[in-house]
Amino acid sequence: MANKTRITPVRSKPKSRTYAPAKLRAVSNRGLTGLGPMISAEQWDMPAGYKDDGTTLATLREIVDPAIPTLSLPDLPDEKRQDLVLQRLERRPTFNLNLIEGGAVDKARALQEVKAQTPAGKVIQEIEQRVIQNMLEKAKLQKTPKALRKNNLVF
Repeated sequence: MANKTRITPVRSKPKSRTYAPAKLRAVSNRGLTGLGPMISAEQWDMPAGYKDDGTTLATLREIVDPAIPTLSLPDLPDEKRQDLVLQRLERRPTFNLNLIEGGAVDKARALQEVKAQTPAGKVIQEIEQRVIQNMLEKAKLQKTPKALRKNNLVF
């Protein structure tokens, strides 16, 4: 009887979404599952609130540090929130955004829109405030001891 070799077709893996390989994900997140990439040095040094005096800008690093008294976004009046967003936009090397009804917005136009508090400026301000909130949440988790995060004891 002849040797019958069974040939099985090789199935290709289903195409994944744009997930990074597990090895790369583990390195970039340092064990922080579901948080995405670590906060960049540029973001740590960007303003994210004000110091306790209400006039001096505080970086993300200072907001997260419990030893430094600061005012974060919810504590700020509307004028200070607008100033904070303007400072963040000015410190960015570039800014590009496409609005559905407003078209392309570059850095100069974004600054004008936010200063004038136009509808497009309010949208840009809201986006930047959400970026700040997300960075604060991510920064607090990165600063929290790993054992507390692992056991879901972070409040």
